[in-house]
Amino acid sequence: MPEPYTVFLQPCEMVLVTRPARLKTVLGSCVGITMRVRSGGAAAMVHCLLPRADAPFHQLQAAEQYRYVDAAVERMLAAFARRGAAAGNLEVKLFGGADHLASGGGESGYRVGRRNVDAALESLAGHGIEPVSTVVGGRCGRLVEFDTSSGSVYVKRLPSPSAGCGGTK
Repeated sequence: MPEPYTVFLQPCEMVLVTRPARLKTVLGSCVGITMRVRSGGAAAMVHCLLPRADAPFHQLQAAEQYRYVDAAVERMLAAFARRGAAAGNLEVKLFGGADHLASGGGESGYRVGRRNVDAALESLAGHGIEPVSTVVGGRCGRLVEFDTSSGSVYVKRLPSPSAGCGGTK
């Protein structure tokens, strides 16, 4: 089996691979979604900034299609469908959605992290998909590393003194 290679995703990017890889990203309020064909083969990860686009993904410019959670889910599922993988054959996991500025658990403010998570869950549910694993919410960012050959995902909470996540000042 070929040795895995590593790809680091920036915000608004998706990577789809057909050979073993380690896909990494750092998430705060953004969400990361991993998809993998259960029987092996193709796997992907996306890093999205905002919950919803104002238009269907096919009407967005290419550079905008992975900015929005709802459009990114559609785009990812279309990419797998082109490779013969139906939504029911995918293992999906969801990460991120921290609300760094949330105070005391209150509901004030935009709460983009929570809105990103909700958009992801709603978009996936619209295709009959429920993530097999989620590590979402809270006030701390996360480093996420997806091993596409096994489907395992390593998640490390990042320290942030201002968000009360540990670390030192």
